Amino acid sequence: MEKVVSRRIATLKLTYAAMLASIAVLFPQLFHLTGIPNAGQILLPMHIPVLICGLWLGPYYGGAVGALAPFLSCLLTQMPTVARMPFMVIELAAYGVICGVLYKGVRLDRFRFGIYPALIGGMLGGRVMYALALTVATYLLKLEAGTAIAVVSATVTGIVGITVQIVFVPLLVFSLERITRFSK
Repeated sequence: MEKVVSRRIATLKLTYAAMLASIAVLFPQLFHLTGIPNAGQILLPMHIPVLICGLWLGPYYGGAVGALAPFLSCLLTQMPTVARMPFMVIELAAYGVICGVLYKGVRLDRFRFGIYPALIGGMLGGRVMYALALTVATYLLKLEAGTAIAVVSATVTGIVGITVQIVFVPLLVFSLERITRFSK
C-alpha cells in the first residue's frame, strides 16, 4: 500500500513539475504580448514558476524545471537567445535547487515564515550562480558573456519582478500546500 501511495505522489509531483515548466515557457510570452518594452527583464515571469516548483515540490523538481524552462523556451520561442540560454539554465536551476533545499531540506517549512528566508536565499543563490557563470565564461572561456556587474544591472532592472516574487510566490505556495498534502 505504501509503495502505491509513494508512486502516486511521485506521479503527481512529476505532473505538477511538467505543468510548472509549461507555465515557465508560456508566461514570458504573455508578458511580451502586453507591449511593455523589456517586460521579461523587468517582471521576470519565467522565475516565478521555477521558484514555486522549488519551494513546493522540492530541490530535484525545482532544479529540473529551472534547467528545462529556459532551454525549452529557447528551442520553441527563441527567447532567451541561444547565447544567453546557458546562463539562464544555470541561474534558474540554482533558484529551484536552493529554494527546495532551504525550504524542504533544511526544513524551513516547519516555521511560520520560513518560506521567506528560503525564497530570498534561493533568489540570492541563483544570482550568485549567474555571476559565477558569467565570470567563468568571460575570463576562463574567453567568451563575450559580460561580467558579474551585469548581474547587478539585471537585478536593478528586475526589481519590480523581484518584489512581485517576494509578495506573491509565498502566497501561491501556501495555497498549493493546502490543496496538496503530499508536500507535508
